[in-house]
Amino acid sequence: MSPSTESPAWGSNLQIVFSVLIGVSFAQAFAILGQSHFKLAQLLLITTVFYVVLDCWYNLSRELTHLQVAHGLDVALYLLALVSYSCLPFLYFAHTATTPTFGSPEFLTANLSLICILDAVRRNLVFLRNGNSATDDERRWHKKNNYLIITGYAYGSVLIIGTLAFTGSDLSTNLRAGIILGAWLFSRIVDYVWIERLLRKDSAHDASQDVP
Repeated sequence: MSPSTESPAWGSNLQIVFSVLIGVSFAQAFAILGQSHFKLAQLLLITTVFYVVLDCWYNLSRELTHLQVAHGLDVALYLLALVSYSCLPFLYFAHTATTPTFGSPEFLTANLSLICILDAVRRNLVFLRNGNSATDDERRWHKKNNYLIITGYAYGSVLIIGTLAFTGSDLSTNLRAGIILGAWLFSRIVDYVWIERLLRKDSAHDASQDVP
């Protein structure tokens, strides 16, 4: 796949935008931590935010080396996704719009579900459009993307259900925050370990099929 002349510029611009959003996100996260006097629930929620933001930054950097981002819809989807990746919706609404039945944990699960669903939609439109790869490495990358589309929709659905379940729940804020962090870490294990094993099995199967 030969990248278009626009791809590097768009990729660089998207990374710059996300870097700015990360700076705003971290500043707001530290401000919330300070105002909460480092209570356990806020520590768990903000730890989740830090992990999500850094994980998304890492994956974005890798993705942009495999993609041509030249269409207006692609750029719009990426910009919308970057806002959700930064967790700024959670950081803003959890600070300004909490209610007795819908608090910080619920805003975070809603933000995480938005991340997963937007990511799956973006991968469907952007990755599949770029799926005619010329190298084995890129073909493997797009095969991994197919798995990530499925898990993205699955995680998003589970997190929406979790948001509804947490709303008005009698569970403590600490427990809800811990469940969210644990669930997100489990999703990363699935994506980074289980899917990689599936890809290795697929590669071994393809190699065996190629043997005359």
